[in-house]
Amino acid sequence: MTIDLEALAADRGRIVATYLRDKPARSPSSARGVHHVALISADVERTVRFYQDVLEFPLTEVFENRDLPGSTHFFFDCGHGNAIAFFDLPG
Repeated sequence: MTIDLEALAADRGRIVATYLRDKPARSPSSARGVHHVALISADVERTVRFYQDVLEFPLTEVFENRDLPGSTHFFFDCGHGNAIAFFDLPG
């Protein structure tokens, strides 16, 4: 499969021209926080060590991903009622 970098760049340029506003023209965000965002982890233990030991975000939940048997779903508290969640995709 060949990736058309020119088409991707053109699409990115269109999105920037259509949606990105200069900072003074941007409306303030209406968000008061984000409950959680889910990311992919290549290595559960390494991810836990980094987020818990380096960033000091406590690990709060670990369980099997109900949508993919064998996959681990785990969460870190990142303050103010917000969390960062991860899935690993074994295999």
